Amino acid sequence: MTASTFNGKHYSIPIDTHCYAIFYNKTMLKAAGMVGSDGKPNITLGNNGQGFIDYLVALKSKLPSGKFALAETEKGDDVYRFWFSIYNQLGGKNFISADGKTCKIDTEKAVKAINYMKDLWTKYKVIPENLDNNHFPDQFQNQNAALMLNGVWSIYTMANTNGLDFGVIPFPKLFDNASAWGDSHNLILPKQKNLDKGREEAALTFMNWVAENGAIWGQAGHIPAYTPARESSAYTSLPGRSDLVNAVSSVVFPSQSAQTWPCKQIIYQNLETVLNGSVQPDAAFKTIEEQINKQLKS
Repeated sequence: MTASTFNGKHYSIPIDTHCYAIFYNKTMLKAAGMVGSDGKPNITLGNNGQGFIDYLVALKSKLPSGKFALAETEKGDDVYRFWFSIYNQLGGKNFISADGKTCKIDTEKAVKAINYMKDLWTKYKVIPENLDNNHFPDQFQNQNAALMLNGVWSIYTMANTNGLDFGVIPFPKLFDNASAWGDSHNLILPKQKNLDKGREEAALTFMNWVAENGAIWGQAGHIPAYTPARESSAYTSLPGRSDLVNAVSSVVFPSQSAQTWPCKQIIYQNLETVLNGSVQPDAAFKTIEEQINKQLKS
């Protein structure tokens, strides 16, 4: 609810949280002996991110030929989501000021986050290079990848894929805290020149109904924002949802800004250049800072 409040005023009704998560193929992980007693990936958390790397390397070595450990892309929004999660786990601070006028990135943590990501492709080779950013989830859906990093919105598609036995867990605590990228769909009332109080009350009644019945919206994979809906059996009984109920406590939203969307694009376009090796990380983040500061003044 705090994210929908600005300058002490409440502007919208959130109906969900959608966040980054790990999808896992139960059949493939069990065959590889890479699950714990609960049947979930037995990833060692923390250890400066090394536990996740060790898990992926071991998993890769135990998979059949032609299969791979993790599906992820080096392009687009998912680069930003992955990087943002790790940056925040490392304690990186909000890079857009509270007044929304300036950008200052914690470069040391930002560089560490993108280098950690890059090593998964280039050093440890647990992710194939050049997976299409629009279709990389197909690799998990077709059971070529044992794990996938993606948003919870993919749950519906995976749950309706014949022969795919999968689970979902929140993005793991790899570094100092359990932060994970997240976003939210909200319902708003556009400002009216001639306000009709009756129509406004009717609209608010409907908006509250949507939030309170969030389990219906949760069928699409999103996590209901309304706590009773999120904890209801109508939601938790859906495939892959029960392990996500508490994921919202670790979600970090971007700083409030009218420029959030173009700033995100600036970040991932420059992060792509680091992942493809054409630009060094320090230079990329200097460019990001310069471009975002210019964007904030536009």
